[in-house]
Amino acid sequence: MKEFDFSYLEQRYGIQVRFVEETDAEFIVELRTDSKLSRFIHATDDSVEKQREWIREYKKREAAGKESYFLYAKDGVAFGVSKINDIQSDRPSVGSWVCQKGLPFELPVLSLIIVYEFVFEQLKFDCLYFNIMKQNKKVIKTNLMVGAEQISEDDLEYYYVLRKEIFFEKKDYVLKLLNPSVN
Repeated sequence: MKEFDFSYLEQRYGIQVRFVEETDAEFIVELRTDSKLSRFIHATDDSVEKQREWIREYKKREAAGKESYFLYAKDGVAFGVSKINDIQSDRPSVGSWVCQKGLPFELPVLSLIIVYEFVFEQLKFDCLYFNIMKQNKKVIKTNLMVGAEQISEDDLEYYYVLRKEIFFEKKDYVLKLLNPSVN
């Protein structure tokens, strides 16, 4: 298991960050079963108890250093989640990124920057991988803004790589545009 600084997850850019817990099951189900938000992610059962069971199993994978599933909050109010998969491989991937509707634009973008920083700064990877459904234009645009490079596609999705050096070149510019209250 890779070692990292857990205090890193307390607060970044005015956003509180922590690992998902069983008590987050209802929030996650609300996010992942919302018809508008779930258009571009894998289907989730609407059972809060099944989500709690999934989180219990996930916590085992987290403890083994295989996955990290984050919850993001502003002023103590949860607004989104994202997950890092394949941490023990040489091709970590980020996914399950979903945030509530109606947020100020900077909050979802900052949550994305936080998870990417975590992959590069704490987990010490040089690249990360992800796929985005072709219809998910906002997420595609956001990822291109932080330096993602399309490497392939199929009928439904684009596949991307984000290289550490490119991300850090783009990140400062993006942060200046967003002007987060806490740097």
